[in-house]
Amino acid sequence: MTTTFAGHDLQRTKALADGVFSIAMTILVLELSIPFFGSVHNEGDLWIILLQVAPRLLVYFMSFITLGIFWTCHSLQYTFITESGRHLNWISIFFLMFVVLVPFSTAFLTGYITFKLAIGHYWPNILILGIFTYVHWQYACKSGFISHEISKKS
Repeated sequence: MTTTFAGHDLQRTKALADGVFSIAMTILVLELSIPFFGSVHNEGDLWIILLQVAPRLLVYFMSFITLGIFWTCHSLQYTFITESGRHLNWISIFFLMFVVLVPFSTAFLTGYITFKLAIGHYWPNILILGIFTYVHWQYACKSGFISHEISKKS
């Protein structure tokens, strides 16, 4: 009888990551709202509203693309990871914890874009995602979880 330990099923880890990323990306767009500026009487008024919303759209696009980059990197890593373990699983979970923090960081930055604290809150979130991506890959390599074809090239 073979005992399976938590964290060894790669498909479940990949499915969790896909779900977390899809929810975080959806929350990003749900945070977008059109502010009410009174009556719109002509196209010029509508252009003014669109210009006032433009910084929010820019931060949304920036965050969505950033999440897309990290999702691509995470899923690419799992094309080469052939085994897993509890520690690698926990590294992924902590990584995903900061993925779901991106919509909050984005909303905070959008609401207070002219303040240093809002910018100072957003960028460390992105930096931590990068650090966890690196740690995840390094741990997988050092633990022998990478397929032999790629580990020889690293």
